[in-house]
Amino acid sequence: MSEDKNKQTQDPAAGNDGKNEKTFTRAQLAAAAKEQAEKAVEDFKKSSLPDLIQQAVDKTKRDATLSAQERAEEAIKEREQKVAAKAAALDKRDALTATKALLADKGLPTKFADLLADTDATKREANVESFMDTFNDEVHKKTLDKAKGGKTPGAGEGPKPKVTVTKKFKDMTYDERTALYREDKDKYFQLKQEG
Repeated sequence: MSEDKNKQTQDPAAGNDGKNEKTFTRAQLAAAAKEQAEKAVEDFKKSSLPDLIQQAVDKTKRDATLSAQERAEEAIKEREQKVAAKAAALDKRDALTATKALLADKGLPTKFADLLADTDATKREANVESFMDTFNDEVHKKTLDKAKGGKTPGAGEGPKPKVTVTKKFKDMTYDERTALYREDKDKYFQLKQEG
């Protein structure tokens, strides 16, 4: 039965349009996952681990040569750097939140907040204003393009009245003949034959 699972099968109920799919047992999947994990561990041991070990050894050697005062100062510097990094991350998050709120207030999509966010409030406002102008102009252009028709009707033009014929064909002007042809072709050819 396990051999059947290893063979390629076709399942018409799956809706795969006749494509063959390979099925695996749980043991085969576990073995494949274990192999991938072992490979990832080996790659880490070969590429990243030696560098990390060397950095730790260098730091330990350097710390051994420092006095207690120097170690304390270095620890304070490290903490200050961590605090500054956290503060910068919080400022960035707050700027992003403020930008999203500003975009939402102006009725713009908040997807662009990442691109427009700035920790300086005036720059952020200027970015959003510039984006709003550009966005609205592009929306307006696209709307006009979509709304264009073949020909814009003239103001006050209505349907033309039906042509009434009071003259003989040869006495009619070119415009009158054209209008008659457009309105009533049968009448046009009848008058033309009569002369």
